Order: sequence, then C-alpha cells, then structure tokens
Amino acid sequence: NIYYIFSHSKYVKFLSSKELVSLISVSAPFLITNLSLYLMLQVDLWVLNFRMSEEVVALYGVAYRLMLLISIPMMILNFVVQPLISDLYVKNELSRLEKVLRASAFVGFSVAGICIFFYLIIGKLLIGFIFKPDYVGAWGLLLVLCLGQLANIFVGSVGYVLMMTGKEITMMYITIFSGLLNLTTSWFLIDFYGAYGAAFGSVLALVVQSVLMWKSVSKSLEIKSTPDFSYFFKIKSISKELLVKK
Repeated sequence: NIYYIFSHSKYVKFLSSKELVSLISVSAPFLITNLSLYLMLQVDLWVLNFRMSEEVVALYGVAYRLMLLISIPMMILNFVVQPLISDLYVKNELSRLEKVLRASAFVGFSVAGICIFFYLIIGKLLIGFIFKPDYVGAWGLLLVLCLGQLANIFVGSVGYVLMMTGKEITMMYITIFSGLLNLTTSWFLIDFYGAYGAAFGSVLALVVQSVLMWKSVSKSLEIKSTPDFSYFFKIKSISKELLVKK
C-alpha cells in the first residue's frame, strides 16, 4: 500500500495540516472507545488469571465463550442498523430511527432470551457435550454473565447511536468509566466470591454502561431504543393470517 501511494503520488491528494487535525479530533474518540470496549470485555478474565488458579480461569473462560453466543444475533443486527442510524439522523427522521432501533432490539432480545432459557434448562448437558464434564461447574458463571449481556441487548444499539450522531466523546467517557468500574469491582469482589466476584463485577459494569448509554440517547435525541414487544403480537397475527390462507 505504501509503495502504491508513493508510486502514484501525483494522483493522490494528501490532507493539509488543518484537515489532518480535524480528522484526528473526530477519529480519536472512536479509537479510544474501541480500545476501552476491548479492555472492558477482557479485564475480568485478566484479573481472574492474575489472582486465581488455572482451573478457575478455565471455568470462567468456558462460561465467557458460551455467553458470547447470545450476543451474535445483536452483533449482526448492529451491522445492518449502523448505516441506517447515520442516514435517518441526517434526514432528521427520528421517529423512523426509533422504530428501527426498537425492532432490532426486540429481535436481539428475543433470541437472547431463548438462548438463555436453553442454557437454564440444558446448560450443564451442553457444557459437558461441547467441552468436558469437568467444566460443568461453569454453568452458574454462564448464567450470571448472561444477565449482563441481556441488559446490554435490552437497551438496543445505543452505543452506535451515540457514535453515529456526534456523541462519540460521551460514548468514550462512558466506556472508560465502565472499564474502570469493571476493573475495580472485579478486583475486590474476587476476594469474597472468587470467579463469581469477577462475573458480578463484569455484569455490574455492563449494566451501568448500558443504562448510561440509554439515558444519554433518550436525553439527547428523545427517542426510545428498548424492545417494542408489540411486535410479538404483530408476528402472531401475521402467522395466523398465513395459516388461514393456507
């Protein structure tokens, strides 16, 4: 890439110092936010690895991996919703933006709820089948971690809303605060509850982050992002109509 740029330098328009400063001022909060999010999602595991035995860390790692599965549908929805957020915001179509956010939150929350239900019923069998029976002890940790992820999914794509509507600095501060909260609570709670202390600290930080993001979006844009459960009845009525037609 570097060779291509310099070999075609006469066709490339380089940024002026003023444009470069403007670009960095806009992109820096995104960089810091993404780094903070990564650290926030990993810090409990790192603290646990530093202070507990390998067996405990292995159980926590199993629970953490299975917990991530329930967030996959919402991650996919976020990729779809992300360009719509900026487009509808620029067009000032906030009512449509609210509908999009609430519909995606409904789908993500519903799928996550179903996954957690299966974890609750057959979670131990699933862990024993995928990993080993020795890791069945991760089941309780899995349920605790899922609570935090469920709260995060419930508020919808508010993080992307903040970053795509000029509130990236607010998102940065919220993420940094939540990451520090995760670090401190996990560190102190491990002394009393072991691996569950790290899980409680992670859940607390994720819930606080979700609430702060949700409040910020509600205050700045005056829209809702939580699931619209009326879609459940709409889906039910549509399915009935299709069955009648058949």
